[in-house]
Amino acid sequence: RALADKSPKAAHPQAVQAIQAPQQPQEAIPARQAPQQPQQPEQPEQPEQPQQQPQGPAWPAEEKVGPALGVAVEGQDLDRPPEEEDLEEAFPTLPPRTIWVYCASQWEDCVCPGKIRWGNMGKWLTLRPKADEDLHVECSTRQLSDVRVGDDNKHCECAVTTGTPFFRTINPMLMPKQAMAYSAAHLVASCDHFKAGASHGPWGVLQWSAVEPLCSPAWAASRAAKSASPAGPRAMDGGSLKRLMKAWVDRLFLRNYKRIYDSEGWVSYAFVAAYAGGSKGIDAETSVQMIESVHRFSEHPIVIVNFGMSRPMSWLPTTHPRLVVLHASPVPNDPGRSRLLHRFRAPLFARARAGILLDVAQFVAPRVDELFRRTEQEVTSEYRLPILPAHFVDKTPNDGSSFWSRFCPGAVRCRGRTSRWANVHPTWTFWALPFFGRWLRRNLRDETLAPPKDQQSSSLAGLRVADLKWDEDFYNVAVWEDGARKQWCKFDLPDPSDFETVLASPPLKSGGACTVRGCWHLAADPVFYPDGVPKVFFIAGHAVHPNKTVRFLEELGKRRKDKTLPPPILYKKRFFVDGNDLRRHHPEVPCLI
Repeated sequence: RALADKSPKAAHPQAVQAIQAPQQPQEAIPARQAPQQPQQPEQPEQPEQPQQQPQGPAWPAEEKVGPALGVAVEGQDLDRPPEEEDLEEAFPTLPPRTIWVYCASQWEDCVCPGKIRWGNMGKWLTLRPKADEDLHVECSTRQLSDVRVGDDNKHCECAVTTGTPFFRTINPMLMPKQAMAYSAAHLVASCDHFKAGASHGPWGVLQWSAVEPLCSPAWAASRAAKSASPAGPRAMDGGSLKRLMKAWVDRLFLRNYKRIYDSEGWVSYAFVAAYAGGSKGIDAETSVQMIESVHRFSEHPIVIVNFGMSRPMSWLPTTHPRLVVLHASPVPNDPGRSRLLHRFRAPLFARARAGILLDVAQFVAPRVDELFRRTEQEVTSEYRLPILPAHFVDKTPNDGSSFWSRFCPGAVRCRGRTSRWANVHPTWTFWALPFFGRWLRRNLRDETLAPPKDQQSSSLAGLRVADLKWDEDFYNVAVWEDGARKQWCKFDLPDPSDFETVLASPPLKSGGACTVRGCWHLAADPVFYPDGVPKVFFIAGHAVHPNKTVRFLEELGKRRKDKTLPPPILYKKRFFVDGNDLRRHHPEVPCLI
């Protein structure tokens, strides 16, 4: 079944349109467009309409760039890397041109191997790198002059030369449409894909129900729409919503994609990560260790969705044959809305029937695949919500966030709160996909949730979803609002140093005593975990020192090979082999594992 995009269109509503010679980059429409002048209002579907040709020589784009995706063969070896010669043929050759590509919005960092310009709407400050150095800029008035006073849509753009190795890492959703055709990326997710996939089984039906409000104008007249809150003044237009539902597989990882995904575009199990860290820097370095850990300690693939300008060059299908890289558009800059929606969109694009969301500054450990089996047992047709792990500290109304008034009126009785504060590392099955779509819709349509019907006269407050600025706040509010009653024990430990405990412990049977440093469980709270939260040694967080991470991966690999690791669950100074064993000894523990 052909999934290739047959007529390349504008990759991003604000993609730069000009293609110039390398010596004199001309002014280009910014990658994330600021509001148009009053006499020329922006049309919602403008990217779908014929556009004026840019100045200079036009680039002929073939009707279909690259081969169509084929049908995956069941039973293929997921660890078989592509051949080196295949990689050389992955990209078409093209003459060098310089294009301006959106790099970062205001208050974000931009890393570029060429020039960077800062501004908007024709007013730019151009910065030039030193010889043989990348240019690293904080795109803010703290570091740069305010070239457009009062314009919240100021941003940075990067000058990129087509055909170069760096050009091949660029997110096609941020390219001018003429250059996008030569990125050789393949469209694998869109409203049309999701709608067609509704005939592919229950997972397809649920995915379409998750994204239909963002894809179909007819949804507004449906029964489901009548039960939803009305759209607010900051609601996105239909064309923008559709563009946010597109994802492209990186051409370098196309063979991995075809080998890992089935003919319907689904994968059974996958780790999923959202990335926006650029081609270099600490995020690029830690992400390589995360990918490496999945290949060492899991049998399943990892799907990374890049929402930034580019991916690291160190991501290679030859060294990591179970890695698939997708590209998607970032949320357009809006001063009144959080752009941190990557962790709601990535599970929809990954199309995993069971998934685990990772951070790029994490690594997984031996026995982590057990979490997929447990997720399938817990997230079912009877329980259609993702499950999050308990946080290492409990957040309370004392932090001052406005949303607490909805769940804890008077900051005394938190009758609307259904679980301890959680980390944003959910696991899910396809049964939970409508959760991600529902809350994405509520944010992008600027919905305000009224107080619960049985408490209209109470002090519980309404909730404007777009006002939730941080993804951790967003996820916790969402699961409370939906009445989540399940939570994982702490499988995503706060720091790699937590794993010193298992590395220092001898091989033990279940119930064996921990006698080294770090044997305590995590902090208690008076409501949900009065005796503390069990630790589970599946995933380490804050792995921001790649050299130290390498040491942990090597030592954990050696202990796994020697079969000398202690059981993975630690509670009250004793190790337990699985959740059933923990429950037998401590039936009072409320979390799952």
